[in-house]
Amino acid sequence: MDDAAKERLRACCRDEEAFHQAMGLFAATYHGCGDCKQRFRLLFDHAPIGIAVADRGHQVLAANQALATMLDRPRCDIEAGTLLDLDRPEDRQASTEVLDALWRQAPETIRLSRRYHRNDGSEVWGNTIYASACDDDAAPLLTIVMVEDETALRTAEAETARQRHRLLQAEKMAALGTLVSGVAHEINNPTNIITMNLARMRQIWQDAGALFDDYHQENGDFLLGGLEYSSAHTLLSGMFQAIDQAAERIGTIVRDLLAYGRPAAEDHVDGVNLNTVARNALSAVQRPLDHHGGAMVVDLDDTIPVVRGSQRRLEQVVVNLLLNACHACDDTQAAIRLHTGHHADTHVMLAVSDAGHGMSADILARIGEPFFTTKRGAGTGLGLWMSKTIIEEHDGDMTIDSAPGRGTTITVLLPIQEPAR
Repeated sequence: MDDAAKERLRACCRDEEAFHQAMGLFAATYHGCGDCKQRFRLLFDHAPIGIAVADRGHQVLAANQALATMLDRPRCDIEAGTLLDLDRPEDRQASTEVLDALWRQAPETIRLSRRYHRNDGSEVWGNTIYASACDDDAAPLLTIVMVEDETALRTAEAETARQRHRLLQAEKMAALGTLVSGVAHEINNPTNIITMNLARMRQIWQDAGALFDDYHQENGDFLLGGLEYSSAHTLLSGMFQAIDQAAERIGTIVRDLLAYGRPAAEDHVDGVNLNTVARNALSAVQRPLDHHGGAMVVDLDDTIPVVRGSQRRLEQVVVNLLLNACHACDDTQAAIRLHTGHHADTHVMLAVSDAGHGMSADILARIGEPFFTTKRGAGTGLGLWMSKTIIEEHDGDMTIDSAPGRGTTITVLLPIQEPAR
């Protein structure tokens, strides 16, 4: 202990006698002589847990190598500061209260779980024990802090919790899949009846319309279903079209629900080209793209290698992404971009970008959840969930980058097909 440290220790002691007792304790433990000194230094310096000794002002008097290694700091830097310098700024108030309590009440030990900053910017979890070395009258002389690195344990516990959560979610999804499949079948049957009868009703109306027209020309307007024929004629055409569109909408929802509850078919083949997938998807959504009215930029890299997968299901993914981009730009006519390319030497990339409104962090956190939608009645909330599921079936990855006012980019990465041996 240098002279400055001795003076700090003296200032912390209640009187000269307490100072000498503290010096004696420190000397006996850290600066003892002969075998005692050697044994303690071996114990202190080679202990598997971090140890620091401090005075009443929390100034570090000594720190062992395990603590220095744990915190990625030189021992001299630790010994030049206080115990509070080891803590994160947000934890220092709590640590001050603990250390002050040790000097006021001298409890046997206080055990806390703490996070510490390392010099490399990472954090380490420490099971921290605070204790005091006391004189014969149980008055505190020194603070001893012992820190056991429990980062690996914490990481394992967090991973276990994540795995448990994923398992629980999988069980919920399986049960929900069974339920929605049953509901979808129940909805599908009456919808098919509506669709078939609508076609017959439209044909009947076309045949009867000629008779009604002749009668209207000869006798003037007449009531049909409480409406004048001249109005009913136009109204019925729109009603038939509205019913047809509603039935088609119900059919889309039913197909999405059935896809949600049905395991994916194993139809993966070799030699799938993402450019072909992109072009087929563009053809499938040409009408919504035309209605969107904004610029559609297509940039396909002809040099990309092929992947192994299901072309049909990958086209479904791209269709979903393009339709989402259209909805994101439906009132802005912002540009949409579809492009493919290489990603490192191991993956092929396909991305759909739009310059629409973008998404907030809260929406972005939920956007991949089943049945979550921002389309206000126009979506089932299954498109992105199914897209991500399909990409994961292909051992790929799908990421979403979005912010309000900045638009959205969804990037799909798929592993390159390994050459045949």
